[in-house]
Amino acid sequence: MIDFSPWITPLLLMPGVALLILSTAVRYNRLHGEVHEAEKRHVGHAVIHDATLAFRARRFCNALVGLYVAVSLIALAALSGVVAVVGFESGSRVGIGLTGLSVVAILYSSTQLIREARRSLEVLEDHLNRDARGAGYG
Repeated sequence: MIDFSPWITPLLLMPGVALLILSTAVRYNRLHGEVHEAEKRHVGHAVIHDATLAFRARRFCNALVGLYVAVSLIALAALSGVVAVVGFESGSRVGIGLTGLSVVAILYSSTQLIREARRSLEVLEDHLNRDARGAGYG
């Protein structure tokens, strides 16, 4: 009986990583739109606003790169699993190592997304506080 787990196991991570890529790309695209809106309103020249948007964009980019690296490592791990199934025992160890590296890349990307989510909350709270003060609530 052939054991397919060396190449199937890494692929089980793929749907979760794909969802992270999709949601991160959508959020990155929204940030891109926010930058263009700021330019239209001539807010883009405000130093703090520019720095915040650039900082957030860098985090999203880092997260996406990490997720793309994870996908590549998962694919390589699955490929090495196929090699192991064919009969080269060392392929199994390589696959396990690559799967481990892909999990590290996913953790890195998740950390970047957590940091970005916290920063987005700070920006949102700042805008809400500024609006509340302007309306006489603060």
